[in-house]
Amino acid sequence: MESEDFISRRKHPRHNLRDAVRVIDKASGQSVGTVANLSLEGLMLVNSSPLHADCIYQLCLTVDGSVMPDAAGGSHDIQVGVDCLWTSPAESASASTYWSGCQIIDISEADFELVKKLLGAIAG
Repeated sequence: MESEDFISRRKHPRHNLRDAVRVIDKASGQSVGTVANLSLEGLMLVNSSPLHADCIYQLCLTVDGSVMPDAAGGSHDIQVGVDCLWTSPAESASASTYWSGCQIIDISEADFELVKKLLGAIAG
């Protein structure tokens, strides 16, 4: 997992999401897991196959409508470009699981506003 030194350098707190956000790799169209936690500057994924550190990914985050419904009560898709900073096996007795820490490096203004709205919904 992450070192305490790295965690203390963060500008924004991370918020746990508890499987409320599914993640798709836009290049492959494959599911890459769920968001474990999220901040304005990054996210940590839980996935069954590790992402590759020092690689750039274009991801689609699908926010469950029960957490943050759209006007019709459905889900939201948030497009982000991320740099995978690290990946590590998770300690899990039941399955092969990995953690992947990513920094958000590309996001539209509209999607950034959705991330802020999501963080407000789960924090409050």
